Amino acid sequence: MAVDEKLVRKGIDEPRDGLVEQGKASAELAKRNEAELAKTNWPAEKTQALLAGVAELESDVAKQVEARREAESAGGAKEIAIDRSKGFIRILRLALPECLQTTAVTGITMKSFAVDGGALRRSPRKISAYLLKIRPHVEALDEDLKPYFDNVAPSTLLDACKTELDVSNAVRKVEVAEIPEATAKIYERKGFVLQMIENLNRAGRRAFDGNAEKSAQFNKDLLLAARKKRKQKSSDPATT
Repeated sequence: MAVDEKLVRKGIDEPRDGLVEQGKASAELAKRNEAELAKTNWPAEKTQALLAGVAELESDVAKQVEARREAESAGGAKEIAIDRSKGFIRILRLALPECLQTTAVTGITMKSFAVDGGALRRSPRKISAYLLKIRPHVEALDEDLKPYFDNVAPSTLLDACKTELDVSNAVRKVEVAEIPEATAKIYERKGFVLQMIENLNRAGRRAFDGNAEKSAQFNKDLLLAARKKRKQKSSDPATT
């Protein structure tokens, strides 16, 4: 397949609309600062290449590919695994206060189950890391927690949730060779546009080094907002 695998992987999960919006805004910024950017290896030709990539992402084919990708994400095994893991965590948190009041186990408090680095939301990586972190504490409280889990050892349930989550997330990362060529080309274009935006931002910061206000204009704020919006759409009501 005549596509750049690295770019396919870079672009596959990026929001198309966010890339389009950010790409256009970045290109306009580049045009306004063309002379300064040219001195830092960003000639006008690169701006045109960025705009050409953006135009491809506005095609009907690109929109169809994005719609299919979102539909797959909404109903796949990964989403089921996330739901189960988060359900386990919710029940655990409801059981812990009472359990800790009566257990003979020492050295474990609610703080032992705190989430590091903000809410887990629906990130497989964060949820998996959190389950790994709390497992020793759950295992230590197994006997005390069993009544809250239908007399099943919660450490066993935790292990099952984590395994299902890790496997489903790994399966989702399909080989590029298995992706239909027309679809892979759109993912590649998304990766290309993102790469060009990032390269432009670095060029802008080089060109305006020492000018904090100017260099700060070279950012990915619109794309970051689109990523956040997409995550919020897939998040459940709880802020686990």
